[in-house]
Amino acid sequence: MKHEEQLSQNMEETEFYRKSTAFSNASLNIHKVGECALKIDPNLKRLEEVVLKLDKVSSGVSTFLCLLDSTKQEQQRELYKARET
Repeated sequence: MKHEEQLSQNMEETEFYRKSTAFSNASLNIHKVGECALKIDPNLKRLEEVVLKLDKVSSGVSTFLCLLDSTKQEQQRELYKARET
């Protein structure tokens, strides 16, 4: 009886391992195909470079907008002080 239980448990573990291995192999193959497509097609490579540059620019713009907002508030305070006097 114990041998049959052990056998069924081993079969379940083996089936789980097969499914997880198949999934990881499929995701690895998809990743390889994507990398290969980027290497083959120069337009996709250029697009990737442009997207990376836009990402850098957008991070710089957010700090610029914060600086612009604080400068605007400071100018409004100065204008308010000038009106008081």
